[in-house]
Amino acid sequence: MNAVPKSASSASTLVSRNVTVNGHRTSVRLEREMWVALFDICHREQRSAHEIAGLIAARKRPGTSMTAAIRVFVMAYFRAAATEAGHEAAGHGSGALMLAEDFWSSGRGKRRQQVA
Repeated sequence: MNAVPKSASSASTLVSRNVTVNGHRTSVRLEREMWVALFDICHREQRSAHEIAGLIAARKRPGTSMTAAIRVFVMAYFRAAATEAGHEAAGHGSGALMLAEDFWSSGRGKRRQQVA
């Protein structure tokens, strides 16, 4: 079967990975930045992505996709760690940081390691 190549503008920004949840392998598609954040959590908590995914699956709302549950978990995890002092140190508050041209591409706040 001939595959039709995607143009650069239609290429997906999602990265597919397999995780094992309670002995069942499932595919999850997340943005690269969400995978980096999840692996950062795994590193901090000294747990594998499979272990974290199992915890998320056990606590997610019925009818919620695993992908959505992981996104909510990652946001909640880092939100719980946010403090006023941390926001001040990061330069948050005036909106200027988000308006900076290189904010989204600079890797600001991301782990510097590559995630394939």
